Amino acid sequence: MTKYIVNDTELISVADTIRTKGNTSTQLEWPIGYIEAINNFQISDSDNEIEEKIITRTISNYTNEKIKFIGSYAFAMCTNLTNVDFPICTTIGSDAFYNCSNLTTINFPACTTIGGSAFFNCCYNLTTASFPACTTIGDSAFYNCSSLTTTNFPVCTTIGARAFESCSNLTTANFPMCTTVGNGAFYNCYNLTTANFPKCTTIDNYAFYTCCYNLTTASFTKCTTIGINAFSTCYSLITANFPVCTTINSGAFYNCSSLTTINFPMCTTIGSRAFDSCSSLTAINFPVCTTIGSSAFHYCSILTTISFPACTTIGSSAFDNCYELTTVNFPACTTINNYAFNFCFSLTTVNFPVCKTISGSFNFGRCYRLLSAYFLGSSVPKLTSSNAFYSTPIAGYTTSTEGILGSIFVRASLLTQFKSAVNWSYFSSRIVGLTDKEIAALNI
Repeated sequence: MTKYIVNDTELISVADTIRTKGNTSTQLEWPIGYIEAINNFQISDSDNEIEEKIITRTISNYTNEKIKFIGSYAFAMCTNLTNVDFPICTTIGSDAFYNCSNLTTINFPACTTIGGSAFFNCCYNLTTASFPACTTIGDSAFYNCSSLTTTNFPVCTTIGARAFESCSNLTTANFPMCTTVGNGAFYNCYNLTTANFPKCTTIDNYAFYTCCYNLTTASFTKCTTIGINAFSTCYSLITANFPVCTTINSGAFYNCSSLTTINFPMCTTIGSRAFDSCSSLTAINFPVCTTIGSSAFHYCSILTTISFPACTTIGSSAFDNCYELTTVNFPACTTINNYAFNFCFSLTTVNFPVCKTISGSFNFGRCYRLLSAYFLGSSVPKLTSSNAFYSTPIAGYTTSTEGILGSIFVRASLLTQFKSAVNWSYFSSRIVGLTDKEIAALNI
């Protein structure tokens, strides 16, 4: 390799200097950032030996008390590098230590910004990442640092996408000032036990996906939005506490099979499959929720009690296969979509006093014990399919009720309209009119 000594005045463009002197090119072909990175080191005549080792990627230990900025790819692929110490460095560029697979110790007490993929795949020996001044962690910054067990980021406010993805030995995530957890930030952190984010307001998609072995509690007291599949397949999760969360996106807690306690008093929207296959849930209360997405509680097989006093829309298959539900009461619900309560074997009573539309089919399909359905609103709801009550005692199925047929209860003043309405007419013999006095006496 042709080597050129440069002085401080030439540091502005070291890469160009190396390329043009003597018409000899010495730049590495991949990545081109290797050479550009030398400029960012502010290397001068006194650093010739270090410069050579950086360019040839043979450096093993490095301490520099002057450098404030480390450029992109600066130490990338330095597989012999074990220890680095930059006491006044404030910024680490993207891919700066990319694939430094034997890196053991890093010291950046003044660093405020870690670029994307900065420590990507530093996987064998790096166990601790402590950045007391860092406020921003870039995308994939510590991706696949599989030996990392401890992190210290006391003032970090933003964690980028996939920042700690596949850090499979990380046990504690403590970010007291963090407000945003990026997409997949802790994806596949199998051994994560504790997640402490007291100021976090937003959890992006897949943030804690498959943190499955040890994470038992998710308590985010400031969080307003939970992203898609954010905690999906966290098998050990028992408690989810989100007192100010307004939006739970699709699959957020999908297949959290140990989840028993959830607290979402401010949630207005539950996305599709949000709690699908949460097979340990027994009781849920969403006092201000207005929309339940499709399959939101599908296969919550031991769910017995639900409370949704403000819900207006129930999505398709929302409570499909909730075998233990016995009674449902939706005082504000106007729309019930197809398969909403399909296969709710134990369901005996349903009450929808302001329902306007029962859309699709099998809305109460295979509710083998359904004996009482109350539709006591001031108008006849639109019923789009005669299969809405498929295989229920209301439709003539009596195997599970010892020959007892079910009934649809409506206001006496609407009895004739119900019996002649499209699709309701199929159940005309099972529709019963109640007077105002009888309605007032009901305990539903």
